[in-house]
Amino acid sequence: MSRNVFICFLLFYILTLLMEAFTGQSPGKKLLKIKNANADGTAT
Repeated sequence: MSRNVFICFLLFYILTLLMEAFTGQSPGKKLLKIKNANADGTAT
């Protein structure tokens, strides 16, 4: 079960990287910023 979730997350991450490469936008970086903000407790 957890392995399938990990594979799905990996595919989603690769898709975001491809979208970032093609469109020039950075949705992956926005997600990373949100995760870092949640981890640090401060919104940057």
